[in-house]
Amino acid sequence: MAVDACGLPIHFLVTGGEVHDCKEAPELVAKLPLAKYMIADKGYDSEPLRIQIHVR
Repeated sequence: MAVDACGLPIHFLVTGGEVHDCKEAPELVAKLPLAKYMIADKGYDSEPLRIQIHVR
């Protein structure tokens, strides 16, 4: 789930329990509005995802 600065949901994906969150993160990031900052759990720490976030 992606939320705004107030913690309100912006977008979410429903997956099976066996799907790791990090596999869905690029799709969520692509749908987010432009922002100066992004906060994420360390479970989302991967080089491709950090590059995607930096480019946006």
